[in-house]
Amino acid sequence: MLTLAIVAALTFASLGHAAPPRPIAKPTKDIVYITKSGTKFHRTTCRTIKKSKKIEITRQDAVKKGYTACKVCKP
Repeated sequence: MLTLAIVAALTFASLGHAAPPRPIAKPTKDIVYITKSGTKFHRTTCRTIKKSKKIEITRQDAVKKGYTACKVCKP
């Protein structure tokens, strides 16, 4: 697949055309972390939940459940 993209780009370039646009990767869902007793969601590296058991959740689901963004790590 990658070879085909390279060949296509070289072909367009040799004909004096700009390379064809690359396909845009579909964005993955933003993953954030919550704790069992907290009210905020965090990045995995946040110092405020360093020693806590982290629960992985999508940002969208965290917001739907009433969690708000941590002011320290600003996810």
